Amino acid sequence: MYFSGLNQEYSMTTISLQQSKLIKRLSLKKYRKTEGLFIAEGRKLLKEFVDHNPKAISHVYISEEEFAKNGHWLEGFSKSIHSEKDIAKHSQLKTSPGIICLIHIPDTPPIIKEGWTLVLDGVSDPGNVGSIIRIADWFGINQVVCTLETADCFNIKVVQSTMGSLARVVPSYRGNGEIESWLKEDERIVFKAEMEGESVFKTSFPSQGILLMGSESHGVGELFQNLGESVTIPRFGKAESLNVGVATGIICSHIFR
Repeated sequence: MYFSGLNQEYSMTTISLQQSKLIKRLSLKKYRKTEGLFIAEGRKLLKEFVDHNPKAISHVYISEEEFAKNGHWLEGFSKSIHSEKDIAKHSQLKTSPGIICLIHIPDTPPIIKEGWTLVLDGVSDPGNVGSIIRIADWFGINQVVCTLETADCFNIKVVQSTMGSLARVVPSYRGNGEIESWLKEDERIVFKAEMEGESVFKTSFPSQGILLMGSESHGVGELFQNLGESVTIPRFGKAESLNVGVATGIICSHIFR
């Protein structure tokens, strides 16, 4: 089957065995690291990368239906058109959105000691990490630093949860020792989210600083306990804890109010 558009004709092909193996390998962290690629699926994420980080796009596998609707986005990009069934067979999602993008993993950016930085310590749930990246993007926090115990931001669940924010905000992963040394040297104030601390309703946040979020189950790690100032979101009900993504959004809303 042939498709006309963008002054060219495109034929529908079958995803090759080699391509199939690559797509399946990228579901695992060790192969994402080896290949320097990760997968993003769907129209929304594709459009975010096309608009905000086009050089990161390595290849796009797109269904005939999606190409007919949105093929004009892909002029100049490496792409191939496949049947809905072929795309669905290779999708890492329960319901295939008809687009599988191979995206280059960027180099680890240097830590910039200005503005606001978000640090995630042992946030292991992929959905939470994705939501926090999206929150950082919303509030204009361009630097997110993660401990090695934090969920891999190139995991498909994280990628999809960012809703495209990963095209602009890319976390860096560093060892605890390196993060501890940096936090001690950085002149900005570190604010740790904990169960006990000064209410965020009363805290006077500066124009720049570092927000440290720990896991829901363990909080901020022992290594970072003696750093900075503790802040908390006052509890008025009986819930044991807040989702870390929700807590990050609430605290950021007070930082930037």
